Amino acid sequence: MYDNITDALRRGAADEAMALAREAVAQQPEDAQAYRMLAAAQRLAGEVDASLETIDRAIELDPENADLHLERAGALLRTRRLDQAEQALAQSSGLDPNLFPAYTLQAQLALGRGDFEEAQRLTRTAGRIHPDHPHVAALEGTLALRRGDAERAMGILSEANRRYPGEPVLQHALGFAYFTAGHFAFAEQAFRQLRETQADSLSIRILLAQLMARQGRPGDALDELGPMLERPGSGPALQRLAGELALGAGRNAEARELLLRALHAEPGDRRTLSAMLEAWRRLDASDEARKTLDDLLAGHPRQLDLWQARLAIEAFAGPEAREIVQRWREADPESVPALMAAITIHDAHGEREDAAALARQVNELDPNFMPAQTRTLEALLDTDPAAAVAHAESLVEAAANDQDKRDRRRMLGRTFDLVGDYGAAATTWAGLHADVAGTRFPLPPRGKGGAELPALAPRP
Repeated sequence: MYDNITDALRRGAADEAMALAREAVAQQPEDAQAYRMLAAAQRLAGEVDASLETIDRAIELDPENADLHLERAGALLRTRRLDQAEQALAQSSGLDPNLFPAYTLQAQLALGRGDFEEAQRLTRTAGRIHPDHPHVAALEGTLALRRGDAERAMGILSEANRRYPGEPVLQHALGFAYFTAGHFAFAEQAFRQLRETQADSLSIRILLAQLMARQGRPGDALDELGPMLERPGSGPALQRLAGELALGAGRNAEARELLLRALHAEPGDRRTLSAMLEAWRRLDASDEARKTLDDLLAGHPRQLDLWQARLAIEAFAGPEAREIVQRWREADPESVPALMAAITIHDAHGEREDAAALARQVNELDPNFMPAQTRTLEALLDTDPAAAVAHAESLVEAAANDQDKRDRRRMLGRTFDLVGDYGAAATTWAGLHADVAGTRFPLPPRGKGGAELPALAPRP
């Protein structure tokens, strides 16, 4: 889906890109990438203000995605003081006043899709038209940053910022350059200045929060996000980020409330579940954890991460864990993770025959799931060594590729060793090493010591 949108953007087909991007957003309304594509299409169509709103929505869904913040910085290139650029061009005889904005727009689009050579060419062209414009410096600095040269980016942007103090585009790009170079205090200062004029900007507040957290101030970071959390419709990703910051600051009750909201919005988000379990642990709220997860499982009975979180609360060898795994298997009878959890419980209670039977069931569902195949092999080694060897040989024959075959030959060699066929084990392993010898580094050259080795010391 996104390939079609990208192709339309490259061809400059704004209407086509817009239609495809809107369809992607309708189909995946919680996908930040879909909104990112829509913002690019809106920029191409000249809907600059709308593109900023769309990229802010993408950031709300994925607040820690640095590329989204960079795209927002690029969008600012076309919303800040373009009228002044056009006035400057109009005063220059023989120049088209619309040419400069067009080149900066195309350069930013090229940056957005990672075409750095094209972005460099367009930036040079824009610089020839108006070499002293702050947007040219912002493009040059952002291009250096995207190419991994943060030091050069800081040099370009710092000099331009001295010539155009308070220019938001330069301030934003400079803050990002400091951030990338690890100068977090300077980056925080740059974004604080931006926040003074853009207090409602979610992007800037998230950047400030990240910078404060990296400097060991999670409490300040949480307070920075506070106004954004009070807005209607604040997304679960933002609530999760705030909950993690609250945990870092030791504000555990606050973390619980934030994470609960995020968890109910996205019950299957593993990162939210991990933070939520930590909050419950700190608050000694195991009963609340059980009830919350059971309620969520009632509505999402096949959600793997919810079941694993529910199991994490119990002692794995206890009766509660056995009951939970039984519920899991009833809700999703062909779930391989559920069957493997049951195998682990059977093994913990010494119920090896039951564990082996479930391992065979997993083999039928997914013959390439090697943990279950290994468990089957272990059971055969206990009861029928010849069958164990035959099973290991069949796994080698069924390998899908060379790497799988090598891994399974190692297992075959180990099986030969465990059944006492040491010659076959040695032959298997030697052949395995011979096959890959050509891909390994050569042995170091021998030293120039004497041909005769000293006599062995007497055995103690």
